[in-house]
Amino acid sequence: YVPIPLPNHALFACFDGHGGSFAAEYTSRNLLRVLCRLSAFCEYAEKWRGRDAYLEGVRASSSSVVGGGGDGGDGKEGGREEKQQKRGRDEEKVQRAKERVRAHMDGTNSSTPANDFEFARATYDHELMTLLESALRDAFVDLDAEILREVQGEKVPGANAAYG
Repeated sequence: YVPIPLPNHALFACFDGHGGSFAAEYTSRNLLRVLCRLSAFCEYAEKWRGRDAYLEGVRASSSSVVGGGGDGGDGKEGGREEKQQKRGRDEEKVQRAKERVRAHMDGTNSSTPANDFEFARATYDHELMTLLESALRDAFVDLDAEILREVQGEKVPGANAAYG
C-alpha cells in the first residue's frame, strides 16, 4: 500500500479490546494500511486537497459578482447597539441559509452568488464527511474479515507492515 499524505489530519482511535487484545492490537497496526487502499478514502483525500482551491474559486466568483465579500464592518464592533446589530445580521444570515437549504431541497433555489459561498462550503464539507464515514466503515468491515482470517490461521498479505 502507499501512504496518503493529508495535511491538517491526525487519526486517533481507542481500541478497547472488549473481545480480547488481539483484535485491538491488530486493528491499531493495520487500520491505516486498510484505509489507504479504499477508493472512498482515496477520493476523500483528493477532494480534501482540492478543498481550499475550490472554496477560493467560489469566494472569488461570489465577490466578483457582488463587489466584495465582507459584511462592511471593520471588525471593531464594541458597543451594545453594534452588538445587537451584528446579532441581527447573524440571525438574518442563518435565516437566509435555512431558506436556501429549503429552496435547494424543493428545487426552487433562487439564492444570489453572495449567499452561495456558505452553502457551497457546507455542501462540500458534507460530501467530504460522507466519503470519510464510508471509508472508515468499510475499513472496519475489512479489518473484521482480516482478523477472522488471522484467527483461523491464515496469513493476510501485507498485515502488520509499518505505515509509511
